[in-house]
Amino acid sequence: GVQTCALPIFKADHTKAYSSPAEEAARLKIFAENVAKMDMHNKQGLSWSQGINQFTDLTKEEFVSTYSSGRLPTRMPRAPVNHQGMQAKLADLPESVDWRDQGVITEVANQGACGSCWAFASSHVMASYAKINNMTHDLWDLSPQHLTACTPNPLKCGGSGGCMGSIEPLAYTDRKSVV
Repeated sequence: GVQTCALPIFKADHTKAYSSPAEEAARLKIFAENVAKMDMHNKQGLSWSQGINQFTDLTKEEFVSTYSSGRLPTRMPRAPVNHQGMQAKLADLPESVDWRDQGVITEVANQGACGSCWAFASSHVMASYAKINNMTHDLWDLSPQHLTACTPNPLKCGGSGGCMGSIEPLAYTDRKSVV
């Protein structure tokens, strides 16, 4: 079917090579099951859609065991918001904004097997905020690698640092990690 025809394209696009015909057959089965799940999801007309990426030939269990860092959802406390001092009034704001249409969203990136989601998330957010702050500037592609290598994590919050996990606030506050 369609999935059988799509597998060679998927393999080429994501430089996949399987060790044997048996492994390729097993990966094709998983790939077809995942594509069928995506199709069912996409037919529901929800606000987001699913698509094929480099993980489509993995089971959920394989993905979690390979790419999940085990990081706990730790967040630093935030100061209370002073709603009285807000400059914009809710009535003056548009009902919604699609930032993709405004050119302030970076491309989707692949962190590989490195537990650096914290660095990817924070670098992409900083790039978007910088563009929103000054729409005449280019959208910067900031370096998650720089953050991963140069932002210390002395309290071991969210992991032990680098590819072993951390939290986004450290990337925002560490003066050594200015990109």
